Parts: sequence; C-alpha cells; structure tokens
Amino acid sequence: MALSRGGRMSSLPGGFEMTKLLSATEIANNLNELFPEIHCTPADIQKPTCDVVCEIYWYITRQIMDIPDTAYTMLPFTFHSEFGNELFQKAWLKMVVFEAISAVVEDISSDETQFTLLDMIAPRADTTRIFLSMLINFIHFSSAITKAKKRDFIELDNQAERLDAECNFDKQTYDELQTRICVLQQEFKETYEEVQNLESELKALTETNNEEQTKLVPVFYLFGKL
Repeated sequence: MALSRGGRMSSLPGGFEMTKLLSATEIANNLNELFPEIHCTPADIQKPTCDVVCEIYWYITRQIMDIPDTAYTMLPFTFHSEFGNELFQKAWLKMVVFEAISAVVEDISSDETQFTLLDMIAPRADTTRIFLSMLINFIHFSSAITKAKKRDFIELDNQAERLDAECNFDKQTYDELQTRICVLQQEFKETYEEVQNLESELKALTETNNEEQTKLVPVFYLFGKL
C-alpha cells in the first residue's frame, strides 16, 4: 500500500483526466456493473446517506487500492466496553475508507480536489456525484491501462516464444549443417585415399608395362632380321 507526500494512503496510475460527469443513473449502472452485489439505485446518488456512500467507497477502495481486508476491521488498539467493539469497528472502517478515498481523489485530481470528512458523514448529492464520477472514470482508465499492459505482456511473451523457436530452429539447422560437413569431410578423405591408391596402382602398372616393353625390344630386333 503506497503512501503519498503527506504520509497518507495513495492511489495508482498517473496521467488521468476527468472525462465526464455522470448522471445519477449512469453512476448507479456503472457501480452495479463493477460491483454486482452493491445493488445501487439512482436514488442512492440523488439522496446519499453516510452508510450508503461508505459502502460504495469501500467497494471502490478495494477495487483500486492494495489494502488488506483486515485493515478495514482490525482495530489498532484493544478496547473493552459494555457496548462491545462493534461501534468502534464501524467507525474504524469509515476512517480507513475516508483516508483511502481522500488520497485517491487528491492524487487523481493533482491536489485540485479535496475529499473531506463531511463528504463521508454528511454527503451532498452534487459533490457525491462529482466524486463518484471521478472514481468510476478512474477505474475504467486504470482498467484500460491494465488491459493494454496485459496485451503488451502477451505480445512480448509471444515474441519470446517466436525467438526461442527461431533459436531452436537455427541450432537444429546448424547441427544438421555440421553433421553434413563432417560427412562430406569423411567422404572427401575416403575419395582422396581412393585416388591415391588408384594413382599408385597406375604408377605400378606403368612401370610394369615399361619393363615388359623393354624385354620385348630384342624380340622385335630378331623379327626384323628374319
């Protein structure tokens, strides 16, 4: 979980710009699409209450921030009361959600918009609509970035596989060429040795033939005298 300059919980990708102020119906539809279990209605946006917006913001912080689930419910202290810890756990949940949402709003608006505690405990319809529009747009923005990075990763992975296949093919081709060269070298050696043997045999035959011709000279001479 990252921290902003003020030591508060921070949000995710930069480069976000507010693109559209959504209507109450559009906000409800987007929230129900993103979080089907939330069952949000346009009336929840038009007449927001502390409990409703806290639940909505809780879902949003879980979507866009790396906050452990235990951080919402585990009190940083031990408190014994006749009323139990439930009251304090609810208050702690709202405090964690407030810190998270205020950090997100601050970051994605480049410090131009502030989410105050009143926006959580006494929400107004107009500001709630602005904040939820901003957060929904940011969720879609970060989702698009994630999908683009996933596509890039898949493409890089495919390129790596292609290069690996090409390397394997090149190695196989190299090995085949090396084998062929060895075969040709062996064939050349055998052919050379065979030529050498034939030349030796031819030389021996030539010498034998010359000797025989030398022996026949007296015979030709005698035939010439007859």
